[in-house]
Amino acid sequence: MLSQDRYWGFDRHYSKASQVLDEAKSFEEKYQYDLSVRRAQEAFELLLKTMLLFMGREYPKDHDVGKVLYDVLDLLQELGITTERVARTILRSKTFHLWRGPSLYGDERLKLVPLFGEQEAGLAMRWAEEMRNDCYFVKIKVWERLVRKAE
Repeated sequence: MLSQDRYWGFDRHYSKASQVLDEAKSFEEKYQYDLSVRRAQEAFELLLKTMLLFMGREYPKDHDVGKVLYDVLDLLQELGITTERVARTILRSKTFHLWRGPSLYGDERLKLVPLFGEQEAGLAMRWAEEMRNDCYFVKIKVWERLVRKAE
């Protein structure tokens, strides 16, 4: 179990990731869908990393979160995150990984920039918002455990 000091440090990561997600929303509202997708992808990764930190795990350097999420599946279920949600998170992470370059550069070979539209931006925003909700849920559950431990 992590200390309260470390918890508050990770909470700052959560705030930063939420700010990045707010930036993604702002880009979406300005019809800059490619930038919205990119910032939503960054927010998703930061939120996932933060969720893992709250659980005492590191985000993998190779960005293959599947391995880590499979390792902490029991803990996630204990914290109230369903197996289906974990599977969706893994799939979304892989999808965002594929979208990372094209969201910024488009398809350079076809000279098509921007590549993403309103539908992709909306989907990216929904996924990132759901990741923020899951991260917040884990954050609260971890805090409750810290408080109970301190009593």
